[in-house]
Amino acid sequence: MEQNITYNIEELHQQLEERLDELGALRRNERLSALLGAPFMTKVKEWESSIRRQKDIPFTIVVCGEFKRGKSSLINALLGEDVVTTDVTTETITLNRVCYGEHSNALVLAGGKRMLLTDQQLCRSELERILAQSKETSYQLELKRPIEFLKDVTIIDTPGLNDSLLEFDDMVADALMQADAVVYVFSVVYPLSGREQLFLKTSVLPQKHTELFVVGNYTDMLANPAQLERMQQEIRTRMDTLLPGQRVYMLSALDERCRQLEEERPNDTLQKQLEEEFCSFRKQVADLIQEKKDMVLPDRMERMMSGMREELGQELDVIEHGATIQQDALSKEQQSAKQTCDEIFAKQNETLHALSQRIELMEGDSLLWLSELAEQMRTESCHLDDIDLEDIRKYYAIYCIDTLQEALNRCMDYHTDLLYDDLDKISEELSRKSALKPSTPQHSFHFKMNNKTWTKGDNVSFVINQTQLGSSLVGVFATGVAGGMRQREMKNSRKSVIADIQQQYDKLSVTLPATVKRTYDQFARQIQEQLHTYFSDCVSKTQQQTEQLLEIAHRAADEKEEILQAIRSVRSLLDEIAG
Repeated sequence: MEQNITYNIEELHQQLEERLDELGALRRNERLSALLGAPFMTKVKEWESSIRRQKDIPFTIVVCGEFKRGKSSLINALLGEDVVTTDVTTETITLNRVCYGEHSNALVLAGGKRMLLTDQQLCRSELERILAQSKETSYQLELKRPIEFLKDVTIIDTPGLNDSLLEFDDMVADALMQADAVVYVFSVVYPLSGREQLFLKTSVLPQKHTELFVVGNYTDMLANPAQLERMQQEIRTRMDTLLPGQRVYMLSALDERCRQLEEERPNDTLQKQLEEEFCSFRKQVADLIQEKKDMVLPDRMERMMSGMREELGQELDVIEHGATIQQDALSKEQQSAKQTCDEIFAKQNETLHALSQRIELMEGDSLLWLSELAEQMRTESCHLDDIDLEDIRKYYAIYCIDTLQEALNRCMDYHTDLLYDDLDKISEELSRKSALKPSTPQHSFHFKMNNKTWTKGDNVSFVINQTQLGSSLVGVFATGVAGGMRQREMKNSRKSVIADIQQQYDKLSVTLPATVKRTYDQFARQIQEQLHTYFSDCVSKTQQQTEQLLEIAHRAADEKEEILQAIRSVRSLLDEIAG
């Protein structure tokens, strides 16, 4: 029967306007405001404003994922035009809203203002300069393009999750709230880590009626069809524990954009598979837009109304409890609130102690893995017969530093996933709000050759094909000098150079423990701060609710009856709106 139901969109809009007007009238009622309190009315206003903003927006697709997963590149490939800049630093400064219209770029400023920008001003350095000079604060870009695909859809490109600034937390949450579809992007080089799965579980899945596309990007980095099949199987296994039957698209935004521009493709072996998979992805997205465009309003409004009714209902529960509690039960209520706060503090201390011990063990594991890796690299350094002596002098220090830094970053990524699991067991809200940033750009490894100290290698890079930490990191990171430096046969004597390398490894073994300890100490402090903030917020919320309850409980009996009548009236309106 439900499949045969159709909607009159104009009538739905009319009904929604009428209910929102009733909500506005409720908010402006001074007597109700005095009875239910300013905090409650503020929440009513926020929901009313949010719903009014969203009701006329076209079908909205939110593209999200962790930093450097190729979200912007994917959007450009989907649209067939370089709309969103792919400068890796840009994602950390703006949320990009891409919609249909005459070509324009605008920073969304406070007070309904817009600052028009040229295409050249979209890079981070220019945006920061403009904002600094104008003394404006903005984290949103509105990009309009006359692209046919955008006529029925708005695309929101979000900052990198867990690596974004704290200012983006509410912005990304609001974007997900208004999303009619979510495209979650991960990298096949680091497929669906624990915290990525956690974000899907806690932030995406609760959005009722939201369609989900899961995309594995950078598939062009896989060597051949056999490796692609192995990766697909691994990802299916992980996804089945979270979303059984969910399709995962194995794409390459780079390959698709090169194909569109008729440029050289990045992987000849996988060209056919990549083209077919991207075409399938684009078709599914386009079909969904056409299928759902007339259902956007009822689906979106049901999500938002349900959220409003749940949040405001919880507020009304507290107010109602204050209006019905007996005077002789107030001291017991206060005692219960104090006990709850004491339990929260005890839980905080217990959790901090347990996580501190866990991080100590993680630090020991990382030091063991890195020491093993360094020893393997030392052994390899004795067998550089096929590498040019000048290349060794120029690049070996860089190779060594880059390898160790990448190894420590991967250790931190692995341990961060485990800690997110621990936080999730404490509270889904805590794990969802935590923004652990394990990787630091500089770990202060030192390796001297030719009287130069190299602390960061920007000139040598290598691809890590493996994605899982085993009992040792050697198999993951010790890809060998041959992979990045074997260029021509050795012609000169190298004993002194090899001896110099061996001496540097002796010094490295001394600095390695201090570097690992400093990194994990910093990580531990970050977690402690977030836990302290979370538990303090829990205590504050308990205390505020208790104060509100006591304030209402001490009011006159006739006023309490008025409050109960107001609560019944508001609940009835919320039920009517949701219905």
